[in-house]
Amino acid sequence: MRKTTLTSAIAGIVIGASLIFQPTALALPPANNSSDVVDDAIAQSIASVANAPRMEENFAGLVDLQSKPPLSDAHIPEFFASDSWYPTTAPQDYAQPKLVKIVAEEGLRLERWFIESPAMRRVVELQVMRAPDANKPAPFLFALDGASAPSTSGWLRKGNLAQSLGSQQVTVIMPVQASGSMFLDWDQYDNKIQQPKWETFLTKELPTVMEDPSQGLNFNGKRAIVGLSMGASGAVRLANANPNYFHGVAGLSGCYSNSTQMGNWLTKSIIQSVGADDRKLFSPQDRVRMDPVANPTGLKNMPVYLFTADGYVTDTDIANFRGRKQYELAGGVVLEYATNVCTQELANSMASHGMQHQKVILQDGGVHDWHYYSQQLPLAWEHLAPSLY
Repeated sequence: MRKTTLTSAIAGIVIGASLIFQPTALALPPANNSSDVVDDAIAQSIASVANAPRMEENFAGLVDLQSKPPLSDAHIPEFFASDSWYPTTAPQDYAQPKLVKIVAEEGLRLERWFIESPAMRRVVELQVMRAPDANKPAPFLFALDGASAPSTSGWLRKGNLAQSLGSQQVTVIMPVQASGSMFLDWDQYDNKIQQPKWETFLTKELPTVMEDPSQGLNFNGKRAIVGLSMGASGAVRLANANPNYFHGVAGLSGCYSNSTQMGNWLTKSIIQSVGADDRKLFSPQDRVRMDPVANPTGLKNMPVYLFTADGYVTDTDIANFRGRKQYELAGGVVLEYATNVCTQELANSMASHGMQHQKVILQDGGVHDWHYYSQQLPLAWEHLAPSLY
């Protein structure tokens, strides 16, 4: 019974994917088997669907995504959008960025900052973990969330950020309420998520507030950015487009291109998973500017850390997904397979541009899951930190 149910869930993902994929010789990885009888049924279900003859049909190349209708019309399973939240207030006009208030929250030196944003036309909320020693200068680390990006950062809920970085002399800034936004500037207003302007907010408006010495953060002038999944895509794009602002970047299981089939597919899927229209994201100029795979030269003078697994289901994955919604594991397979392709695209592009400084981890085994990102965060920080002091 469990096997049938999971197979149906995966089949739904495959059917949804078939609406945007064309035939080529490409298949999802099979699952490793578990010794547990019930879990073995799960693993075998994934393996049977992944290796089915139609898989090469359904998971392959991509059609021209700009000519396709929104994925929401195709009823793509919404495994991206759990715990999603977005502001619903009407857009407001502000003359300049302004700190409204700071509220202490439960957690290690954790605060919530409320900032009026002229670009975003709303009050933007950030969760901030102050550095442990207020008397010593500290860099800023922006930590971007995944596609749901609700009012409490996933890095705090699931990413063990406080445990990994709590003793480090760094101020961590976690933007929230960014569901499906890609953490970029949108070209047009969207009825679901308004008109995000994350690049403008993070690189132009926020410094006037948070880097003001009166706020007591003792900023040392150095900034790095890290993200997972949607946040990884945003982090690498922002760092590449703003090389004089950021001094290091880490992308964990992201897609980074606007010019490759897989990059386009995952960007489109993330945006439409929250009901927004991906056609409103990029202006023609930003579609080119925000494509690190096409031109990664903005990354040449900063440390770069990239991680992805390959979508193969391990016994650890089966144990970690026990008790969760069954389609989540199937979604984790699909997403991590996609980000594996995307990460290799970026790594290959950097290499072709003569770059050798990047650290790229292509992990054997593992799906799209916070279990891996919480492990990778301290490793990414270790790679970035020497450039920030």
